[in-house]
Amino acid sequence: MKAKNGILKGEIKVKNGKLLKCKIELDDNKIKNIRITGDFFMYPEEKIY
Repeated sequence: MKAKNGILKGEIKVKNGKLLKCKIELDDNKIKNIRITGDFFMYPEEKIY
């Protein structure tokens, strides 16, 4: 995957309809920030920062 303006984006929809998106910001080819969103749940909730 090629970064555009230092940002990588991707998404996938799996067989039963769940969606997962990922956005990675790069600075000098190192990960500066990562964001994962979509139709999913995280457990235990108190472990999410």
